[in-house]
Amino acid sequence: MGDMLHAGGNRWLGMQYGMTVRQPWMTEGVVVDPRPVWKIWDEFNIQKSKMIGFWEANAPVKTNDNNVKITTFLRSDISLISIGNYDDEAKGITLNYDWSQLGIDSQKAKLIAPEIKGFQSAVELPLESVIKIEGRRGWLFYLK
Repeated sequence: MGDMLHAGGNRWLGMQYGMTVRQPWMTEGVVVDPRPVWKIWDEFNIQKSKMIGFWEANAPVKTNDNNVKITTFLRSDISLISIGNYDDEAKGITLNYDWSQLGIDSQKAKLIAPEIKGFQSAVELPLESVIKIEGRRGWLFYLK
């Protein structure tokens, strides 16, 4: 596990590197509880996944916007997709999938954001959706 040390970091962009805040769980003067994200990690079995960061040429999920990055935590039957908007302005992006690398049937695939208290609301989106992301924020989606 990594920790975001400077001012507690950014909980959405930190997920791009598999990081959360450390105790006392403060981010820019706001108390941020990482336990809901840790719960998702545990449910997903993140320790059994292969992390493929946006900086790698073979990333299995990419966006149509250079300021929005995706890190994929890849397993054989499901992936956890971290989407981070590095711009100060809100964005609307689409995803491009390498289905063979993901090992998921594109005809049966689902894009599901779980409820994560203090992080995001639950939503299921069509694969071709325009995903709206506030500036300096992000999403965690299951792709299964």
